[in-house]
Amino acid sequence: MKKTIQILAVFVVLWLLFITFVVYHGGLISYYIEKRNRLTKRCRQLRGLIFDVRQILWKHYLRRYRIFDHRKGARGVLKSCSAMSVSSSYKTSVNRRPRTAAEVAAWAHDLPEFSLNLTDWLHEFRHVHSRAELVRRIAGHPRACREVFAERRAGELADALLAAHVAHLCLGAGVPVPEWVKATPPLARPWFQGGDAEGRNGSTLDRIDALRFAPACFRAFNVFYVPVAARQLFKTRAGRPAVSPSEQRARAAERQRRYRQRLLRDAGRG
Repeated sequence: MKKTIQILAVFVVLWLLFITFVVYHGGLISYYIEKRNRLTKRCRQLRGLIFDVRQILWKHYLRRYRIFDHRKGARGVLKSCSAMSVSSSYKTSVNRRPRTAAEVAAWAHDLPEFSLNLTDWLHEFRHVHSRAELVRRIAGHPRACREVFAERRAGELADALLAAHVAHLCLGAGVPVPEWVKATPPLARPWFQGGDAEGRNGSTLDRIDALRFAPACFRAFNVFYVPVAARQLFKTRAGRPAVSPSEQRARAAERQRRYRQRLLRDAGRG
């Protein structure tokens, strides 16, 4: 009993000392708490600044080099291309994006560069809302990548991917498929998404997904790949098609010329 009382007495003394410290040194504790809060606030500001810089870089620069993974929102052409090197010709023309299927093949000298061009070209269809403009962008006959690339099999894969994407777009938009798409030969061996040009390094899950969900347009070229839905790439919109500012100025000048001629005719009659 006596030992228990001693323990309680020690506990009470320690508790009183702690209360005294808190009461007489509360200012010091408040100072450290305020200092910690300031540090936390500055860390949050720095984190927000880093996030803003990342957003700016992503919007204006890094997005142009992105290879989409097929598991994410937009499906990539080659998941393995992210580890490949990009030639300097693409980096020098990074501010330009191909507008036609012919430019996708003309601006590419290897498979990684082709995948970047194809991704950028598909992004441009967000601004296309008329079937006439779609037909104009796919009408030109692209060059054969299999005759340009150092690896012929990589060139054959690029030709098949481009033709399959164009056929997929035509099917979704309800327009006829160009003749050059029909003339593109299919691959000799099946290629599955997620692999390299030889069809290796692909996971089993990728193969299963490709076998189940690859559209018929891609199967016809022996390419087992799940692209972005055509209705998400190309959407028709009612109203006049969008034209470039130069074309708008040319039309305005033509209207002004006709108006002045009409004024001259009316003045001659009077």
